[in-house]
This record gives sequence, structure tokens and C-alpha cells, in this order.
Amino acid sequence: MIGLIDLCTVMLLTIIVIQDLLTRSIAKWIVFSLAILLISRSLITTGLETLGINISLNLIFIFFQLLCISIYFSLRKRKVVNIVDHYLGLGDIAFLLIICALFSPLNLLMYYIGSTFFALFVYGIYIVVKEKSDKSIPLAGIMSIVLVMLFVLKYTFIDIDFQSDEKVMSMLEPWMISIL
Repeated sequence: MIGLIDLCTVMLLTIIVIQDLLTRSIAKWIVFSLAILLISRSLITTGLETLGINISLNLIFIFFQLLCISIYFSLRKRKVVNIVDHYLGLGDIAFLLIICALFSPLNLLMYYIGSTFFALFVYGIYIVVKEKSDKSIPLAGIMSIVLVMLFVLKYTFIDIDFQSDEKVMSMLEPWMISIL
């Protein structure tokens, strides 16, 4: 069952990549379908209690990030700025909220940081290659590419558990000890 859900998820993520890169928008039915798939997947793999805790912590993190971005641009422009108007699309925000159901908190943090840097890197190359470029970054599309790559890795090379922080903690533990 999880394999089928993951396959459908990858198909929807691929559609998000195509739509966001071409039109800078995502169809509502894709957003709702992806939300249903990711919530269903997490319910099956972790149960309702863990899903509730993970979604709550992840939403706090995402809302904090959105608040920080809004404050940053408001201070920079010296007036209150609605980040949805100029900096983030509704599809980008919807995507960030939806993936809260897929990841445990530490996995979301790792994914968010990695995919954001990847998006900035890809967009930087795009600006250099294309003389006249669109100023908007297809964030949900690029983050979807990273998520598709994670699903491919999960089923080919690495046993990735999106809902458990144990593997991430075991990878970070030697690094943390060396810092202390």
C-alpha cells in the first residue's frame, strides 16, 4: 500500500514540477490530492498520535519561517509587506504546509534547508544562463524535484524513513560530539 501511495505521490510531484516551472502555479486538485496522499501515508506508517505531533511541530516551524520572511521584507521595505503578493506564491506556501504531513520535525528541517539551498543554486544558474529572467523562483517545483529524488533514493539505494528522526540523529551525533 505504501509503495502505491509513494508512486502516486511521485506522479503528483512531477506534475507540480512541470506546472510550477511552466506557469508558476499549481492546480488546486493537485494540492488536495497530494495532501490526502501524504496524510494517508503518515497515518499508515506512524499512527494518528505521532502524525498529530509531527504536523503540529512542523507547522510551527513553517509558520515561524513565513513570519521571519515577512518581517525581513517588511523591515527592508520599511512598510508592512504581504509576502504572498511579491515573494511567495500560494502554491509554494500550500506545498510547504502539505509536506508537514510527510516528515518528522528533524527530517523536515533537513529537507527544508537542503531543498531551499538547492532551489537558490538552480535559480542562480538559471539567471546566469538566461539573459532575461523571471524574478519569481518556482520554489514548490524545485522542492518537488528534491522530494522526487528522495523517493527514488528510498527505493533504490538508501532506506530513508521520512517519519523517524533516528537516522538523522545518528548521522549528526558524531558531528555534534566533535563540536563540543
